[in-house]
Amino acid sequence: MAPTSASSAAKNSEWYEVAPTSANSTAKNSEWCEVAPTSANSAAKNSEWCEVVPTSANSTAKNSEWYEEVPTLANSAAKNSEWYEVAPTSAN
Repeated sequence: MAPTSASSAAKNSEWYEVAPTSANSTAKNSEWCEVAPTSANSAAKNSEWCEVVPTSANSTAKNSEWYEEVPTLANSAAKNSEWYEVAPTSAN
């Protein structure tokens, strides 16, 4: 699914968290957005993820179609498609 107007327009220069859960997919706001899974969590693909435009910075790490999802130290213990932080771009 394409990003919602609220999620795509609310990005800023800071990192934002994404939560690929049913609870969050119905409550997108300026702080949350769901992104399509990458090869790292392809097992968790479902219709709740939305597409995002890649940046030149992460296109070399992924297939240039999706943002690279980078678990933070705080989330490293839960590398299971539940919590990820995605680096935003000036475009979105």
